[in-house]
Amino acid sequence: MIHPEGWVSLAQITSELDALFRREAYAIILNDKSKDRAYLFDTANYHATTSVWGILNDSDSVSVVFPDSRTALVAKYLFETGRIESRRNYHICISTGTVGSGNISLGDPDEIDEGDPVRLDLERAYGPFLFLPIVIRRTEYQSFLSKISPPQGTDSELKNAMSPAEIASEIVRAFASGVEVTRTWAKNQFMPDEKSVAFSAVWKLATEQEKGLSKPGPRSKRDPAS
Repeated sequence: MIHPEGWVSLAQITSELDALFRREAYAIILNDKSKDRAYLFDTANYHATTSVWGILNDSDSVSVVFPDSRTALVAKYLFETGRIESRRNYHICISTGTVGSGNISLGDPDEIDEGDPVRLDLERAYGPFLFLPIVIRRTEYQSFLSKISPPQGTDSELKNAMSPAEIASEIVRAFASGVEVTRTWAKNQFMPDEKSVAFSAVWKLATEQEKGLSKPGPRSKRDPAS
């Protein structure tokens, strides 16, 4: 999804916070390999999810972006949830990051036929905002990130705590959530201190898992071509 300069998509925020808190889990494992990995990753998922809901409710700039790059503020009721540990409320799924993605198991919204009763109900509920991507001003997002403690350990140490296959899976997770993934973005996000040859091996694993990553330019699961 292409969003206007100065904005970041909800799908990308969710993916990046997933990566951040999972890196914290890997940092703990680095220091104590006896720790329960499943518990740590469940906890990472909880913290990432609750943090995203917190951003949505605290931000003054949460908007939708139209195909022509215009933005419009959205009502706060879209983010009300009684279960902050869940990635869905009635209106949105934070991993998908679009209006109307929360109240049904959509998969790919583009695959819902125009005359489908579910789609008609959603169109009545959300009108022209249906399936529009949700975005937040990058300055607000960065302000929130500055309040989060970074993982303990250097990037090289954290990379060593993650196998190449695990890093490749993180890249594929980002792609699947709608983040515009490029080779440069993935290296900066997951292996910023590593040499290109080491990252190339990880990128090869990622492209073998997800063929859409091998397309030229920014790649996103939300792109029509993918």
